[in-house]
Amino acid sequence: MIIGIICWILSLVGIYGFYNGLVYLTIIGMVATIIENIIGYFTGENRSFNLIWLPIIIGVILSFYGNNLLTSIAVCFCFENAIMFSLGLIVVLFLGKVDNK
Repeated sequence: MIIGIICWILSLVGIYGFYNGLVYLTIIGMVATIIENIIGYFTGENRSFNLIWLPIIIGVILSFYGNNLLTSIAVCFCFENAIMFSLGLIVVLFLGKVDNK
């Protein structure tokens, strides 16, 4: 969970870097997301790498519209991590009430 929070913050910083022309922040966010996925796979939290292909495919499609390939893939990884962590956080906070009977 702590690694997820750190990677979420780095992904938000990567999104900020993309919109402000600081590409190295976007690359840092992408690397953090990939490392989180690899750690999650080996610890059993992630069962497969199926979701990792989606940002790559979308990044390649975005690169056809005049963006750099690496930057497009990096920002897609940052958005994917930010969205998935935010949705998971909403589920845990609002729907994760456990009834101990």
